[in-house]
Amino acid sequence: MSNTLKSLNKSDLYKDALKGNEDLATLLPGVLESYLSSLLNNPSALETIKTHELTADEAVAIRWYGREGFQYVQPSLRQKPDPALGEDNVAAPPTTFANLVKACDNGFAKLPPLPHGMELFRGTNFFNADLEAGDVYTDPAFVSTSTSRDVAEQKFQGCFVLKFINIPEGDPSWRDISTLTGNPKEAEVLCLPGRTFRVFSRGEGANAGEGTINNPEIITLEPVFMG
Repeated sequence: MSNTLKSLNKSDLYKDALKGNEDLATLLPGVLESYLSSLLNNPSALETIKTHELTADEAVAIRWYGREGFQYVQPSLRQKPDPALGEDNVAAPPTTFANLVKACDNGFAKLPPLPHGMELFRGTNFFNADLEAGDVYTDPAFVSTSTSRDVAEQKFQGCFVLKFINIPEGDPSWRDISTLTGNPKEAEVLCLPGRTFRVFSRGEGANAGEGTINNPEIITLEPVFMG
C-alpha cells in the first residue's frame, strides 16, 4: 500500500488535487487516497489493476470519475451545465480536468477491448433532439453506458435511451470499467471524450422527439472515425 500511495502522490492527478482549486470540486488528496484504499481492498478491482498493470493514478481516476467526478467533469468538457446533475451544476474551464482525462486515457490503453458485437445502452435527457438519422456529431465529454438495457432504462431514466451498435473491434475509446467503479451491478462501459457518432435510426419506442421517462425514445447510434 505504501509504495502504491507514493506512486499516486507523485502523479499529475494528485498534484492537481493539492492545488485546492475549487473548480476541481471533490478531486482532493484525501478523496483520492480513500479511493485508492478502497480499490486495493476490493478483490475484483485489485485483480483488474494487477492483471492489466494499471498505475495508482489510472485506477483512481476511473474510480473517482465513475463514483462522483462525472457531475463536475462532464459540464466542464461540454462547457455547459447539465440540469440533470443539479441546480448548482457549474461548468469549470475546459482544461480543468486535463490530467484526469489523461490518466483515464492511459488506463484505457491497458484494459482489454470490448467483445465483438457488443451493444451498449444509456438512459439520458442529454441529447440533441434535432439530430436525424444520418446526422453526425461529436461528444466532447465521456459517454457512460451499460451492457444492460434494464439498467439504462431504470437506473438512469430519461426521455431517451441511446443504443450504441457497430462498435469497431479493438476500438480504444471504449472500456469495461465495472470492476473499478465500485458499482458492478451497473455493468458500466465508459467511452473517452471526443468520440464521433452517427445517428443510425431513431423513433423506436416513442415517436421521434416525443419520448418520456415512462416511454423513452430509442435512438440507435454507431461510432464513426473522422479522417
